[in-house]
Amino acid sequence: MALAPASRARRTFGFAPLLFAVALSGFAITSTTLAQTAGVGFVQQPVGGVFVDAAGVVNNAEADALGKLGDPRAVPDLLRALEDKVDMVRGHAANALGQIGDRRAVSPLLDLLREPDMLIRWTAAEALGHLGDPSAVLPLLEAWINADHEMILEVTGEAISRIGEAAQGPLREALDDPREEVQRAARYILGQLGAP
Repeated sequence: MALAPASRARRTFGFAPLLFAVALSGFAITSTTLAQTAGVGFVQQPVGGVFVDAAGVVNNAEADALGKLGDPRAVPDLLRALEDKVDMVRGHAANALGQIGDRRAVSPLLDLLREPDMLIRWTAAEALGHLGDPSAVLPLLEAWINADHEMILEVTGEAISRIGEAAQGPLREALDDPREEVQRAARYILGQLGAP
């Protein structure tokens, strides 16, 4: 895989060289070390606008770094990474999107709540809680009701709680749902939120 100078990446993405990576013996070294020492480096050649590693997949460390930087210009690349075939890549991208806090991620993260992989669902629910969008409340409530693991039950409940007062409206609407389990779940979570 070809390496591109950081200046080219800056022109391509607008936010590089915030991330630097260089391939050494098949391993990627992230920008932290390079930026602290020389202040210059290389980013791996972007494919379709997404940073990739030597195997041709989004680099998890880079997705994590983009999330920590909180730069919304990375959102389109991270949204594309949610469609990756590798679950770990999708999980890191979902986490980064939650950290950035851009509402464009809500709908794609809601889609991930239906994934078979438990860790993908867990990461998506956690990211949705960080985004705090009330439109996520009812899908999170459904995921809470259908939880097949205690971790999913906990993270979906925490995500709804993190949405806070804005979650109360959708939860009150769920009290009128014809399904008894939805009504029970909504009552329970409203009680946990301390809603009258």
